[in-house]
Amino acid sequence: MGDELKSAYELAMEKLRERDSAEALAQLTEEQKQQIARVRDASRAKLAELEILHRSAIDHARAKGDVEKIVQLETEYQQDRDRIEREQEDELRAIRERSGS
Repeated sequence: MGDELKSAYELAMEKLRERDSAEALAQLTEEQKQQIARVRDASRAKLAELEILHRSAIDHARAKGDVEKIVQLETEYQQDRDRIEREQEDELRAIRERSGS
């Protein structure tokens, strides 16, 4: 979930990505910037929807006292988050690479 603590490595990598992103953004066309914004917005929406559904499913499993289901839901949630984030990065990379063409 979003409240998890991040390791120093994860925080450092995040800062590097942000810095690299800011530098790369300056070299992109307006169209590419708009495409990147749309991809990020879509990913944020997918993640928000996923979290809402996840919380609902977790609440339901807790109400039943189904610990195994909670563990399964947590695993699936993390896998889905990772997939959405990978897809976003792949889309952003493709947009950025078009600038080099």
